[in-house]
Amino acid sequence: MSNAKKSKVSEFGVTHALEALAGLDPEHRDNLLKQIAATDPDVAEELERRMFQFEDLAFASSLSLSNFLKEISDQKLCLALRGMSEDYQSKIFSVFSSRKKKMLKDEMQMMGPQALSKVKEARAEIMGKAKAWLDDGKLVLENSEQMV
Repeated sequence: MSNAKKSKVSEFGVTHALEALAGLDPEHRDNLLKQIAATDPDVAEELERRMFQFEDLAFASSLSLSNFLKEISDQKLCLALRGMSEDYQSKIFSVFSSRKKKMLKDEMQMMGPQALSKVKEARAEIMGKAKAWLDDGKLVLENSEQMV
């Protein structure tokens, strides 16, 4: 969002809107976002962008995260994990067997440096699937009070 657009939307307002949206069921949340988008597409885009991000996968229950990550290619996951903290990577890797964890870490090392645009693209693709799983109730967040 550009500075001109951002000045139109106060951080205070966005934060409160995110808190309100987080308390809604998916159907009502989507309806409200559609109404906001009809009035101000920039605000709706900013809210959607900040509602559920790649880093928030760390709050998923181990079982649902494990099931979800089975649907993600190893290469896509390794690419998306580039630049993430060791703590975050450990949380994600904790759902895998020791053998699989080692294989993924080795693959990440062998990849070498990657363009940030490719990393962001991998994260966006994963998050598209994660949002669908979240809305379907197949991805469960254990610590959702930390989410906005």
